[in-house]
Amino acid sequence: MKKFHDLKTVVINHIAINYFYTREKNDVCGNPRYRVYIMDPDAPAVIETIAKTYCLDSWVKSFIERGSN
Repeated sequence: MKKFHDLKTVVINHIAINYFYTREKNDVCGNPRYRVYIMDPDAPAVIETIAKTYCLDSWVKSFIERGSN
């Protein structure tokens, strides 16, 4: 069986960055967790990380901006 994921896009400094996510179990405190896959626009690579947040779109933007500094 094939799995399909909705591809999301954020724009940072006029660069479109694609990502998708899967829902994980909640953490001990009940906060939502997501496994996030971010496509690197400069290299043929995918960054996989865990996010504990309620607003995933802004979390991805801040993650990318922290990594570019």
